[in-house]
Amino acid sequence: MRTVLRHPHGLLEVVTGASAGRLAVAPVVTADRIRAALRRSRCDTGRRFVVRLATEQNRSTAVAQRPPIASNQLLVSWNSETDTTTYNSYHKNMFAMRPSAYSRWLLRGDDASNRIRSIWRIGVPIVATFVVGGIAVPGTVSQLFSLGTLSMAFVSNASFALAALGALVLAARYLDHRPLRAYGFVFARAWWADLVAGVVVGGVLVGTAFGLAYRLEWVTVLDVWSTGDAGTFAGGIVLMLVIMLCVGFWEEAIFRGVVVTNVAEGLRTQLSSPQALVGAWTVSTVLFGVVHLPLGTVPGDASPVGMLAVWLSLGGLLGLAYIFSGQLALPIGIHFAVNYATNSVFFGGDLFPTVLRTEITAPELWHPIAGLTMVPGLLVAFGLVIAWCYWRRGESVLAVHISERPSRTP
Repeated sequence: MRTVLRHPHGLLEVVTGASAGRLAVAPVVTADRIRAALRRSRCDTGRRFVVRLATEQNRSTAVAQRPPIASNQLLVSWNSETDTTTYNSYHKNMFAMRPSAYSRWLLRGDDASNRIRSIWRIGVPIVATFVVGGIAVPGTVSQLFSLGTLSMAFVSNASFALAALGALVLAARYLDHRPLRAYGFVFARAWWADLVAGVVVGGVLVGTAFGLAYRLEWVTVLDVWSTGDAGTFAGGIVLMLVIMLCVGFWEEAIFRGVVVTNVAEGLRTQLSSPQALVGAWTVSTVLFGVVHLPLGTVPGDASPVGMLAVWLSLGGLLGLAYIFSGQLALPIGIHFAVNYATNSVFFGGDLFPTVLRTEITAPELWHPIAGLTMVPGLLVAFGLVIAWCYWRRGESVLAVHISERPSRTP
């Protein structure tokens, strides 16, 4: 079995079950690199292995055994033509990196595919999407044109969607080195079925919250088929549909497609595939909730704590839909339906066109949009997602391929 990983001075190869020949200590072979290589090669504890470092200037080989591996050094058996000596410490310069080498390590790490680190593969598309789609384009349009609330909402979310699409395409090609379909865009018949199922799940979630609040007399219907800020109800309600589709697409492409995929791949070097997916799901859920805390809209009579809890729970639901289905269709459908049903069907306000314009009088923590009244709907939605994915995929529910490295560049 053979594993190759890159580092600033060449290729570090781990070959298990091999015997040692002439040995020399390779420069900049730290215990962390050896440990990472062992995990990739699935080397059993205590098994002997060979480490080879190949550079243009020299070729050197070291033999070691796991364990022991020190915290910052590797216990190496030294073998030469004349003597055999065991070295467990080295001159500090042997493990020291030059500044240029450290910079390359900080940017790329030990990735065998020569890609940049996962933190950069995640951060660059997110920052680009928010700067271009959330600041530059809407700010420019608002300065040049005087638009109404609905029109400006369309410009803002459409620019977000286009910026996310552009960032995703460029990141897939130049940073992530994986095909676009690997993020969950396999447009087969099953993908569209997942999208429809997601819309149903999202509608059931918000409908359950509305039904409970209405039954408890915490919501009052003030108007039906309200046009809001739109000229006509039909045109406005279709524009709201497009806006919410944009929101569902760009947020899921970023928070699930980019974040979960790259975090799961990064954790896979340390954990099993299921554990890596759970870790990526956790990171995505927390990030989704934290980002929405300053940027999301909290109803005036709702508790920010309750709204944060709802965002975290919804983020967990969307992440679960992704790691269970392996495609973005299901979370996009859920996200779209939750936003659309909330703003344009059940809990509409004065600004946007909505089927029902309502007034909410629930206590803060029981707010139907941002409180505990959402819990029954969320539980039903979690159950529906699990049942759907189990029915579609069978016993192997987790989509472990999400945590795998890309096999080739797009």
